[in-house]
Amino acid sequence: DLSRVRKNEIELFRKSELFFLLMRARRLYREMRFNVYLPADMFTEDEEKKNAYKDKKILLQGVIDCIIEDKSGELHLVDYKTDRLTREELSDISLAEKKLREKHTLQLSYYAESVKEIFGKYPKTVRVYSLPLGKTISII
Repeated sequence: DLSRVRKNEIELFRKSELFFLLMRARRLYREMRFNVYLPADMFTEDEEKKNAYKDKKILLQGVIDCIIEDKSGELHLVDYKTDRLTREELSDISLAEKKLREKHTLQLSYYAESVKEIFGKYPKTVRVYSLPLGKTISII
């Protein structure tokens, strides 16, 4: 049903910095499923648990929306977000950025660690692309 397509979001994306980065990419990895073992102590802030888990691993499974390898070989992790934003957040970008960072930083920190495990290096940038906002927001 075409009435459900948000044409304004598509147009914003087509004009975005992310779109131009995608168009110039050396390589794209989209909807990349992964299974990696990460240190268990990174999943807690409790010092006692950190010590107890320091030699343990946890299997993390997920799907990374997009990894862009640019012409210089740097990796850029991008997660698309459809979070609805209030009128106030849409009119004050700093409020929208704050909301998106608070909500998604933990998840994307795990994804960045996973990228390091898979590719042998951390992504140069870790960002969300907010469809309603029509822009990328740096997370890490």
